[in-house]
Amino acid sequence: MKLIRIFLRGLNNLRKRIFATILILDWNKFKELGYILINFIKNRWINIISCTFLGIIIFFFIGNIKILDIIPIFISSIFSFAISMFVLDKFSNIKLINNLRKRIRIFATILGTIWSSSRYEEERSLKFFVYLFLGYYLITSNFREIGITDYTNIYSINMFFSSIKNKPYLSNLVYDLKSPIFKELLSIITNNPMDCETQLKVEKFLQNQASELLKLKQSNVESNIENKNNKVLVSKLIEKKSSLIKAINNYKLKLKLMDDKLSSLKSRIIFNIDTEFYINIMYGRLLTIISNNQLLNNKTYHIDVTIDLGKEMLRKYSLDCYKSIKEFNPNITYINWKQDNQEWIKDNQLQFELGNVLINFMMDSKLINVEVKVLALAEKKSIIVAGSALVELIPKLKTSFSIQALPNRIPMIVPGKPYKLKDNNYLELGGYLLNGEEYFDEIILSNWELSSNSAISDRNDICYMVNKINSVAFKINENVLDFILLNNDEYDFFIKVNYNHPLSFKEKLNLAEKREIESFRSRRYLELNILGLAHIFREVPSFYLPVRLDYRGRLYCITEYLNYQGIELAKGLLEFSVGENVYLSDEIAIKYFKIFGANSFGNKLDKKSFNDRIAWIDNNLEDIINFDNGVLLKKAENKILFLSFCFEFKKYIQALNNKESFFVTNLPIQLDASCNGFQHLSLLVDDLSLSKELNLSESTWSDCPKDFYSFIALKIKKFFVNKLEENKLNPEDKESYQKLAEINIFRTLIKKAVMTTPYNASAYSIVEYFKENFEKKRNPNLINKEISKTNKDSDYYIYKMKSDLTEKPLFFTERDFQNLRKALKFVLFIDYPKLTALSEYLKGIAKVSKILNIPIPWILPNGLVINQQFYDKKTLKVKPFIYTKNLLNLTILDKTQFNHNKQKIALMPNLVHSLDAASLCLVITNYFKQDNNLNFYSIHDCFAVPCTKVSSMIGLLKSAYCIIYSENIYLLGFDSNFRSIIKNLYGEDEVIFNDEKGNIELKNSNITLKYPSIKSVIQQNETTIDVNNSNYLID
Repeated sequence: MKLIRIFLRGLNNLRKRIFATILILDWNKFKELGYILINFIKNRWINIISCTFLGIIIFFFIGNIKILDIIPIFISSIFSFAISMFVLDKFSNIKLINNLRKRIRIFATILGTIWSSSRYEEERSLKFFVYLFLGYYLITSNFREIGITDYTNIYSINMFFSSIKNKPYLSNLVYDLKSPIFKELLSIITNNPMDCETQLKVEKFLQNQASELLKLKQSNVESNIENKNNKVLVSKLIEKKSSLIKAINNYKLKLKLMDDKLSSLKSRIIFNIDTEFYINIMYGRLLTIISNNQLLNNKTYHIDVTIDLGKEMLRKYSLDCYKSIKEFNPNITYINWKQDNQEWIKDNQLQFELGNVLINFMMDSKLINVEVKVLALAEKKSIIVAGSALVELIPKLKTSFSIQALPNRIPMIVPGKPYKLKDNNYLELGGYLLNGEEYFDEIILSNWELSSNSAISDRNDICYMVNKINSVAFKINENVLDFILLNNDEYDFFIKVNYNHPLSFKEKLNLAEKREIESFRSRRYLELNILGLAHIFREVPSFYLPVRLDYRGRLYCITEYLNYQGIELAKGLLEFSVGENVYLSDEIAIKYFKIFGANSFGNKLDKKSFNDRIAWIDNNLEDIINFDNGVLLKKAENKILFLSFCFEFKKYIQALNNKESFFVTNLPIQLDASCNGFQHLSLLVDDLSLSKELNLSESTWSDCPKDFYSFIALKIKKFFVNKLEENKLNPEDKESYQKLAEINIFRTLIKKAVMTTPYNASAYSIVEYFKENFEKKRNPNLINKEISKTNKDSDYYIYKMKSDLTEKPLFFTERDFQNLRKALKFVLFIDYPKLTALSEYLKGIAKVSKILNIPIPWILPNGLVINQQFYDKKTLKVKPFIYTKNLLNLTILDKTQFNHNKQKIALMPNLVHSLDAASLCLVITNYFKQDNNLNFYSIHDCFAVPCTKVSSMIGLLKSAYCIIYSENIYLLGFDSNFRSIIKNLYGEDEVIFNDEKGNIELKNSNITLKYPSIKSVIQQNETTIDVNNSNYLID
């Protein structure tokens, strides 16, 4: 009888809860809850049995659920968890403890959230049951299967109860983790030790993703692949493989029959490469095309895809050739051998012709198709998309992408190999472990337009810097990742996957709308890849992001998507793996910590003094600590970075409350240089007046940092006012100047134009930068007017400032933009004549280079030697397919001509960027030579270190500037080096520099030409700028 009473009481409680649910929700909502719960337990029999056991305890032994009832239920959960782990028997004891700890933490968080948010007892009981079910699901689930989908499901149920009327819809966020490629990568990383052997497995797997799919041919495809799209895709690839092999072998046979000796290089390459290699790279590229389907990027552009396939073929053939030669000449290195054969290895036309053979194979098999996208009135792009054979199987590919492949370059689970260099020859290539075996990536990324690559001198800091950066350990900030996944509907951290852009429903789009929706799709694709990689690496305790340098010495992460040089989503998810102690007595470190928080919040706080930023943090402690109330987070300009600061700040507050002496920080404190390009220009020419506006002069923490762009904006406005007062303008310009004098010339309007004007940016480019802040429309007064193609009316379009929301906004014309450009040029070059002198000097150097037909060399303090001389380019019309008249424009180098115009335009920006990179190299080198400095990253002119190292790093930056610009006036060395090159080329006695006349004489050649005077730029041998007392060198 007692058991019957217990059973009846349990049924009664269940009835009450079902009835309460029906009262709270309508029948459709009740069904929706059922679907969610069914989705949870689908295909998880061990969880069903365990949860049934737990459900019996809840319903039959507990009447009204109260706080004290948590204890026996939780004990039961642990007991059931132990049973399920015994059955699964998949984890070591250590991992079991870690998994249990993590799931208990999640369970407690869920329980606390739901209990505090309940509105009345019936709903609380119902919520408690559902969340208990969910918490138990998390505790007993397989560790590797807990990820984005699970957190999404948590959020679905949470939003289901928290706001019935405004419940958002959330679906699977990122990679299809059930597909064989992602499952295999997760398996490699999860089930193997974090060592070099596992890293090699990962790299080889990524190189052969397509072959991993085809391995399923030996097993039952339907039973091994859970996702429908994967099933049909794999089946189709297996079906097409035999016909592709036949087509390739027939093509090889045809080449042999036509030319038995295979006299052409193209024929030899195609014939000698293994057919299986062709299948692998074709299918690998196909997966990438499907993953980027309908997007406009270098992974879908017809020319780029074709050339990339050709490069893969040349890489394979050249590596095979090298291995054959090395058998007879063991001392030869691939780098030297490639240098002797670079004419055909880097032949763009050969690359296209080789790749086009494979493109045609895939076209004939209907695996790919070609579409032409109109980007602008005079610009079209041919892209490769999924072919009809695949679209019929996966209808989504008609208009969108389906991520089926991982990027080839992902974070490493071990530090990158060190680069070793001696006498400008590589002893060992670094970075990824396969570098030097399967491919050969040098430290410096080559620029195909240059006549010679940059070189590294014997005494250099470059190898040390790159090796140290490659050894910095990172990890995923799990607090940030969990929060943005669970709260994206409220804060819009990233584009919701099921959000459809309004323009996607519009049949006909104009060019501006096409660009907008393309930008939207590209952004979504980027975010999905970042989140997918974050999920894969969230359980990796330390991973590494290898870098390389461009020819100017600037550092670039070569990992795709998830890196600190990416968008805010990527940066915000990364933190240093090795924590550093921040002692609460270290006031400077705490202050820089707070300054970073204020900078991340934005809203013009970053333009205030350091003391004001610190005060803002201190005045908003409650909302920072309780950031999930949304008061500050919703207003933050950099939400994810500010969120990461808030999580770290809670650790600091907790240490204060617990009266601890320190807390451990993993947060990178990111600070930007102040108008970095102009800082280098002012230091180059020793312009003291300009330096005072660039935060290079003395300042205190109570001073507001100088804002150069706002300063220039005020000077431009004053320029228009002064010209109007002079009253010498024609009627048209007077009207334009009056308009420009009245508007608010804000910093964003002119920022890009100001940055690029000293770099010889064209008048057209500068005007286009202005127009980015405007909306274009047709001039209503000229809509019916005929416009001649040869003489277009400049006022056919008018422009409204995007920020002008008044009923009667001002409209700009072409004349207004041109006058704004002229004013900017006047303010920069007339008010700062040393910039004009530098520009004229460098143009003179470029002219000498043109006449003598020599490169412009310069040596940087970090040991990098740059030789700037650009080949000219020409365009070939190529026909990719026999059956179509469509032609592609293939750009190739014309090595008989040099691009003298580019030589002149590019010299100043390349010089400045290289000096910026050299100063960074000096900072990094000296930073890592100091004791216990392990954590650092940079984004060109932005640095990130723990808050304890910020002060030291600023000191190192000041020191680097002094070394380059004060101890040795850099431009004097630049000029001396160029003169030496000319003397070495023509002979010491054959060259006469006449500085008084400003010319150079070449005796044997009987040539006299103008040579610019360095004294027109640098008047003294000592600098007048002292950066040592600047507090806002970076802010």
